[in-house]
Amino acid sequence: MGVSRSGYYKWLNRKPSEQEKLRKKRMKRIQHHFYAYKRRYGSDKIATNCVKKAIPSRRKQWLA
Repeated sequence: MGVSRSGYYKWLNRKPSEQEKLRKKRMKRIQHHFYAYKRRYGSDKIATNCVKKAIPSRRKQWLA
């Protein structure tokens, strides 16, 4: 693959970036809304609820 052993282990043991932390937090919020409303909420309602809860994000990020 052309990757050094030390580079692989450095990547493997890295700390999550701020973007990754935000993405995990966002995914938990999406799952919360989805399951709290018996799997009836679509992307529009979930994004609207998260905006109301003051979680900053672009709608495209919610769908990614």
